[in-house]
Amino acid sequence: MPLWKRNLIVCWFGMFVTGVGMSQIAPILPLYIKQLGVNDSAAIAQFSGIAFGITFILSAIFSPIWGAAADRWGRKPMLLRASLGMAVVVGCMGFSTNVYMLIGLRLLQGVITGYSTACTTLIATQTDSKHAGYALGTLSTANIAGSLIGPTIGGFIGVNWGLQNSFFITGGLMMIAFITTALFVKESFTREDKVVLGLREVWRKVPEKSLTINLFVTFFVLTVALYSVEPIITVYITQLSGNTSHVALL
Repeated sequence: MPLWKRNLIVCWFGMFVTGVGMSQIAPILPLYIKQLGVNDSAAIAQFSGIAFGITFILSAIFSPIWGAAADRWGRKPMLLRASLGMAVVVGCMGFSTNVYMLIGLRLLQGVITGYSTACTTLIATQTDSKHAGYALGTLSTANIAGSLIGPTIGGFIGVNWGLQNSFFITGGLMMIAFITTALFVKESFTREDKVVLGLREVWRKVPEKSLTINLFVTFFVLTVALYSVEPIITVYITQLSGNTSHVALL
């Protein structure tokens, strides 16, 4: 098997698991917060919003930092860092004793993420130009599939095996992603000491600045609208459903 194809298979699995890990908590988060001792519906919704959003906020802040680290030390070390860190942090969420510990772990999860970005860069740089389009297109399906299936997986595990086991199983899958990445992903990395353009220099080179700003604002608003219901939808379904035994799956 060609090296680029083996890297693609391993990275696809890792990105899929990472997508599951980032999204599987959505339906079970309010229920888990209630299990940790928060009983007021308003407080549950508030804590759910904080715990859900803090991961993505920190991820946005630290993604450029991990990108710069990948340029300096290689993409595979970033894959190993992110997959091992996610495995440990997500697994530890199952041992949370209060909501503040859970929020702290979610914050840490946002800091150490970056697996998907490193995967994309590695595949782009290690695949020949003839197969690069196919490889990147295939890879993009992994994170999307994981994000779409993740909530269903999290809800199914939470209903059938308990909320804590949802974190343990996801952490175990991420550990498998770490092991397969360590064993099978190969990278021929040569560090290039070149001047990196700053933010102002990059912005000066953008040809359609107003269009770029409009697209940024539009995409930001759409994302806020879509994700704003994530932490409260379980609370809402609980109010609508007479049978609360399968709320996470619903």
